[in-house]
Amino acid sequence: MTNVVGYIRVSGENQARDGHSLDVQKEAIEKYCAGNSLNLLYTFEDVQSGESAEKRKGLQAALSMLENDSASALVVYKQDRFTRSVYDAEAIKRQLKSSGKKLLTVADHTDWGTDDGEMMFQFKSVFAEYERKQIRRRCVAGYLRKVETGGYAAGHPPFGYDAYKGELVVNELELRALAVINEMRASGLYFRVIADYLNACEVRTKRGMKWTGHSVRALYARRPNIKLNLPPAPAA
Repeated sequence: MTNVVGYIRVSGENQARDGHSLDVQKEAIEKYCAGNSLNLLYTFEDVQSGESAEKRKGLQAALSMLENDSASALVVYKQDRFTRSVYDAEAIKRQLKSSGKKLLTVADHTDWGTDDGEMMFQFKSVFAEYERKQIRRRCVAGYLRKVETGGYAAGHPPFGYDAYKGELVVNELELRALAVINEMRASGLYFRVIADYLNACEVRTKRGMKWTGHSVRALYARRPNIKLNLPPAPAA
């Protein structure tokens, strides 16, 4: 029985979009190997997006096992799970072919033994890279549209608001705390004094930490940069 290693990958840009979860890919690879008398030694995985092949620890571990002659083929669910970079696809193809190894794809057949097979591999690599770039371009465009209209695009929500289903919702307690900070600072109190007051009231930062003079100062300095079309903070 031929020894093989599996490789599965999801990226942030398509994990929820195309349904190719790690479990789906792993199950398909296991069924493929069982149906083709292949001994699946191990299935490596990566969960990341936009990284070159050399930075993917799971893929590099799988290739190392192949280089050590522990297995004779790499099994992936689809070619675009293997890589979405034309450069990486060609580089790894040369690496595997030079050592007599194969790439086996469950959902789309790969054959490096013929000119037509190599041409199809290259074509699918070009298409996968093009699709990746289009997805990234749409994501960036959507992000910029939200920013331009004063909406919440991504990252940690500002103090005073929580993220819910891609939008910001008011956090009443934090908005009251922000109002108190504004009033105390307007009265000429030091940031350290304000921090002590918030801690005494058991009000925590966005990350659940105790306040320091520095963290209060940083929050106070960011106030003018929060340009959201949301209700103003209520009075303390």
